[in-house]
Amino acid sequence: MSNSALSSPSSDVVDLEVLYGQSPTPTETSFLIEESMKGFRKLLEIDQSKNSNWRLAEDKCPKECSDEFKLIFLRCDVFQVELAVKRYITYWDNRIEVFGVDKGFLPILGAGGTPGGAMKDDLKAINCGYIRLLPPGRCEDPDGRAIVFIDGTVLDTTVVVHNINKQGLVRASWYRIHIGLQSESTQRKGVVILYKAAKKISSVIKRGPAKAMSASIRGAIPIRVAAIHCVDPSPIESILLKLARTFLANNLHKRIHLHNGRSLEMKLESLSQFGIGREHLPSEVGGDFNFDEARISSST
Repeated sequence: MSNSALSSPSSDVVDLEVLYGQSPTPTETSFLIEESMKGFRKLLEIDQSKNSNWRLAEDKCPKECSDEFKLIFLRCDVFQVELAVKRYITYWDNRIEVFGVDKGFLPILGAGGTPGGAMKDDLKAINCGYIRLLPPGRCEDPDGRAIVFIDGTVLDTTVVVHNINKQGLVRASWYRIHIGLQSESTQRKGVVILYKAAKKISSVIKRGPAKAMSASIRGAIPIRVAAIHCVDPSPIESILLKLARTFLANNLHKRIHLHNGRSLEMKLESLSQFGIGREHLPSEVGGDFNFDEARISSST
């Protein structure tokens, strides 16, 4: 069952938005969108910061700064315009810090969701299997939140064999999140993360990118992280996850759920409280969902 040390949801709660403690998403009308976009543009116009990365982006890569893209920020911050603009400005600062000036203004996504120019040096990190997220509709919870799978066991051997560093994994996480943001339901509802712990704690300490990922994403990428579900964490991993509260954003530390159990059925029962069934659970942790097969299917 879900470990109550971090959280213990009631089995009779069925509203996932309430269960995850997310702010309700407003009903979108053309008036709300138009007025919010006007406010968004106005706040950007009066931004007095010099040499702003967002200004450079609007000049160098206008397609990456479209109104459709800005709308994602409004949805993330439930149409609180000032917060959305602050996130947008931080997004471009962090994007340039993560990718560098040479690649930061290049597209993260190419045609059909393939890696864009910004990702040209990180294909090994994308394909190593550490973080996986599929295009819209391929793997979502009942409310339409994209399910992200982070496989910590990749840190044990794969990243070493292929010489993949933390920053490469951070950039790969940006790519995967932008894949998810193609879905309007994900823009509104966010994502849930399924995490499989590394077998060696030393791998997490030496090669784990979680802290760097959190720092680059927090308050920048327009994504709502509803929860992190940790499947079969070791005792030491459980302690580390509790310590992770020190750098997780806002109330996210309250959204960490541990799912232990002597059998797969016990873990499935625990996860089912959050609308996650066997069909959503990756095969790497005993479920029926195969990311590789789904990826091939979606590409064809």
